[in-house]
Order: sequence, then C-alpha cells, then structure tokens
Amino acid sequence: MKEFGINKEDKYKKLADNLKIMGKYNEAIEYYKKALETSIDKFDVYANLGDLFDKTGKYEEASEAYGHAIELQPKNELLLNEKGNMLFKLQKYSDALRYYSKAIYVNCRFVVPYYNKGLVYEIFDDTDQAIKCYNLAIDINPKYEDAYTAKARLEERLGNYEESLSTYSKFMNLSSNSNKVFSDIIKLYIDMKDYKSALKYVEKLIEINPEESSGYYVKGVLVNYLGKSDESLELMNKAIKLDRKNPKMYYEKALIYSNVKKYEKSLMLLDETLNIDPDFYEAYILKINILMNLKKYKKVIYYCNVLIERDKTKMYASYGKAPYKMYLAYKEIGNKDETDKACEYAITYYDDIISSSGFIPEFYVVKGILLTHFLRYDDAKECYDYAIALDQNYAGAYYYRSKYYEYQGMKKDAEKDMERCKKIDKNYNEL
Repeated sequence: MKEFGINKEDKYKKLADNLKIMGKYNEAIEYYKKALETSIDKFDVYANLGDLFDKTGKYEEASEAYGHAIELQPKNELLLNEKGNMLFKLQKYSDALRYYSKAIYVNCRFVVPYYNKGLVYEIFDDTDQAIKCYNLAIDINPKYEDAYTAKARLEERLGNYEESLSTYSKFMNLSSNSNKVFSDIIKLYIDMKDYKSALKYVEKLIEINPEESSGYYVKGVLVNYLGKSDESLELMNKAIKLDRKNPKMYYEKALIYSNVKKYEKSLMLLDETLNIDPDFYEAYILKINILMNLKKYKKVIYYCNVLIERDKTKMYASYGKAPYKMYLAYKEIGNKDETDKACEYAITYYDDIISSSGFIPEFYVVKGILLTHFLRYDDAKECYDYAIALDQNYAGAYYYRSKYYEYQGMKKDAEKDMERCKKIDKNYNEL
C-alpha cells in the first residue's frame, strides 16, 4: 500500500526518524512501534527504540529492544555493548559483563567494552581486573581518554599516587580538555599534601587560561594551606572579579578570614555566598561555627534550624553537627527545658542518619556525647565502641571513651585510650 508515493512502512519510520531528530522522543517511540506492525526491516527500528528508551530513562524497555535487534544481527558489537550498558544501568552487572565480553569476542579491537568491563570490575571491587581492562583499552587505542581518566582515578583511590600521576602525564598531551587534566593532577597532589607540586600545575593552568577564575581560586586555596593568608585573599579577589556569581569564591574568602579570626568580615562574605546560592550548605556550617566562637547563641540556633530545614539529605547538617550545636547553644543560654528538648531531638536526628548511613564513626561519637546529657553513660560508651569498631584510627572515639573510663574510675583504661587518641591526632580537640 502506498500513500502519496511513500510506502506505509517507510512513512512511519521516516516520521519517527524526524521526530527523534527534533528531540520529540516519546512521539518518535510511538511511530517506531507502528512501523514494527508493518513488514519493514525491523533491525533499524529496534535499534532506534533501544536508543530512545535509553534517552527517556526506560532501561528495561531499552534492554528488550536491543535484545530484539541483536537477535536479527547477533554479531553487531555496537548493539552488544549497548545491551550491556542497559544492564549496567539496571544494576545487573554480571549480565552486563557477559554482553561486554560478547562484544569483544565479535571485535577484539572495539575499545569501548574493555573500558565498560573495567567499570564493572570496579563495582565488584576487583581492582586488578579493572586496571587490566583499562590498560587493554589504552593498548588498543592510545588516544582513548576515558580509559586514562578511569585508570588514573582508580590508582588514586588505591593510594598509588605515583602511578596515577604517571597515567595523568601520559594522558595530558592527548586530552582535548587540558584544564580537566591539570585540575585532576592538582587534586592528586593536594591529596598527597604536596602543595608545592600542586602550585606548579596551577601556574600552568593560569598561564594557559589567564581569564579563567578557576586557576586563581585553586592557587588561593593552596597558598592558604601554606599559611599565606594575605596572598590567598588577593588571589580570591582576582577570581571573584572574573566570576562574580560563583558562591564558592566568596565562601573560600570567608574561610580565609575565619582562619585569621576576622569573623565579621567572614560573616559578611558568607551572607554574600548565601545570597547567590541559598543551598550552599558549607556556608551555613561555617557561619554556625563562627557564631559559636562569638557566643551569639540565639543566632546559632536560628542558623542550625535553617540548615536542618534546607538539607533534605541530612548529610551536611549531620557532618556540620547542626543538631548537636543547637543543643550546645541552648545549654550555653541556660534554658534547661529547651536544652533537654534539643538534646532529645539531636539524638533522634542522629539515630535516623545512623540507620541510613551507619558506617560513619563520627555520628556514633556525637550520639554518645548527647546521651551523656541524660546520664546514659553506658549507652554512650557503647556508641564509642561502635565508632572504634568502624574505624580503629578515629581519635574522637578514644578521647570520649577515655572520659567515660575516667568518670567510672577506671584510670588505666582511661590513660590507655587517651594515649591512643593523642597518638592518632596529637592536636585533637573536643567536639
């Protein structure tokens, strides 16, 4: 059957093709489905459906469509890889690995599935196999940037900093985004606490892009690490001139002023940070800490409440200890009823965050401290024990368990834990 000289089979597919080009994915899907009801060659239709289902987040349907396409062309390495990608997105990692291996079997020079296999092996925590896959990808295509990035990132995660730097160095001349490579190398040196080497790469970054704010910003952070607060402030001012709407520039400048105890200037900059981005949670945390130092406890309570209300994830408020600091502020004010309520609320808050993210020792320690307010010392000690079980090098847990032992008159145990705390962190201060 023909309509206006076009086969009905072709009409549906051409309409779908045009809708796909226009970005009207859902409409395109419907017309590809109509094309499937005709006698048209179905391979291209299934392949397009797989792509569109992927684009619209329908990974089960995408996987099924790619499966039908593979039945028609079982040696199409591109679609075998895409089928693997859908299974990866569905967290069916073993099945994804199988399809990546099939793609490699069909074409051993096809580089992408080697990289994808590496990602799967990382999820399986088989880091040796992951590195091997990234190396194979690089051997096949020495210009394949994703493999260099993944390998360097994994080497860094494993603490193999020198190997990671070597990988980044090989990658540097290939990358179309030298800024990204320089930034990764700088971050790596910062992780190694080799700030002078990091500075050398920051200088290169500024030399390449003198009108980019990022180089001045990172250099400002680094020289601040080195204790050069005045130079750091000058660099932050340069960064702000180039990027006035970036909240992290103002926040970092506020942090510098806070470190040198110029709190009023710091608070003004934090206000500017929050004017630009009201959800810049680190700014609330720093503001709360400064206000605690200034003994402005009512303002502490206000900003703790704001942070808790805005942070739906609870992670920033928990790490920033907003519920705990609200309790401390009420305690300093001397309102016993409100202090008790704040303490009960904080305990419940940390119970909730522990139940969802139970592998963070700091949360157990904070809960333990709060429990002591209600004289629940044995429960507090149990929290410190949990924290130590999670991380035997967490100084705070030994510190507060030492206080528990001291209160119980267990002098030797108290001294042992305090000694352990100071060995881990000789400058540890109470929360």
